[in-house]
Amino acid sequence: YARVPMESLMVAGHPTLLVSTAVSTDFSAYSSAVRMEHTRANIGGAAGALIVQAERLGVDPASVSYGDVRQELQSRGYKVGLLN
Repeated sequence: YARVPMESLMVAGHPTLLVSTAVSTDFSAYSSAVRMEHTRANIGGAAGALIVQAERLGVDPASVSYGDVRQELQSRGYKVGLLN
């Protein structure tokens, strides 16, 4: 499992710009590009779900809850675990 804070998708100082492709990791996680592709794809899906929910709610992405993003992802077939 990869846990990526939702705030890592948000650009500092810009209320609506999301960045889903700039993922930095340490060498041990990045030693295999293939190993990271599913994580990058899921981050992109989360960014999409975040912006869809922000638009539906009429708020900035920073105001969208994890639950709203999780619900959007699950409605699109993503298998999303709960944070403990």
